[in-house]
Amino acid sequence: IQDYVDSLDEEARELALLIEQIHGKLEEYDHYGILDVGASASSEDIGRAYLVQARRWHSDQLAGLNLGVLERKAEEIFMRVEEAYRILNDPKERENYDFLQSRRAKGLPTDPVVIMEAEDLFRKAENMVRMGQAGGAEPLLRRAIELNQGEPEFWAYFGWALFNAAQDRTERQEAYDAIARAKKENP
Repeated sequence: IQDYVDSLDEEARELALLIEQIHGKLEEYDHYGILDVGASASSEDIGRAYLVQARRWHSDQLAGLNLGVLERKAEEIFMRVEEAYRILNDPKERENYDFLQSRRAKGLPTDPVVIMEAEDLFRKAENMVRMGQAGGAEPLLRRAIELNQGEPEFWAYFGWALFNAAQDRTERQEAYDAIARAKKENP
């Protein structure tokens, strides 16, 4: 590719280098980053940013520059720009996207299968705790927390199950720590 880039005129060479740079980092960009706007951008700002990026990366703009193999990479950039605009321009889609981004930033799961598995384990354990079977609920709650650490209710029930099943000071301390975490995350 470098020999090809070197053979281009100055304008096309600069564009080719930009394509390589952005395409190389494409997976690092979130939807806001690919449009070059902040997370608090209004829909008007997103629309303007989309037009700027569309003018830059649309195949009609690049026609005649003889970018060769880089044309495909520019198309992939444009497809990401379109996807970002489609999601961020729709209020419901944007809300869902922001929710998932928030969970990722906190290190929480975003895979619905994992979240549902944790919820299922929690519901089973919750019933066991309510029936006075805290010892049997503890392993289920421990696994639910491993899958989804961001649920204060999981931590509260886990602490309660540990406390009721505790046989020594160390186990009671783990119970207190779990309840303290639940209270910290949701007073």
